[in-house]
Amino acid sequence: MIEQDDLIKLKFKRVDVTAEESGYATDWYYYTYDFGKGALSLISSDSTEANNIGWYVEVFDDSSITFTTVEELVKFIAIVEKNTI
Repeated sequence: MIEQDDLIKLKFKRVDVTAEESGYATDWYYYTYDFGKGALSLISSDSTEANNIGWYVEVFDDSSITFTTVEELVKFIAIVEKNTI
């Protein structure tokens, strides 16, 4: 399971979205992590969804790659960071 504190410790950046910006009833937020020059990014579930089903992380624009455990997420980040030029 991924916790919000895990995302913060892994240096994900919080993105806040106001109700006015989104058209939703309340403000919400999500987290992102960019590798290298931004060609590959990770994006978390949003705070509303996390309250219902928990936090998870996907490769941006590819929901077929999803991380639900912090252990797998840490491994993925380490591998990509190690091999980023």
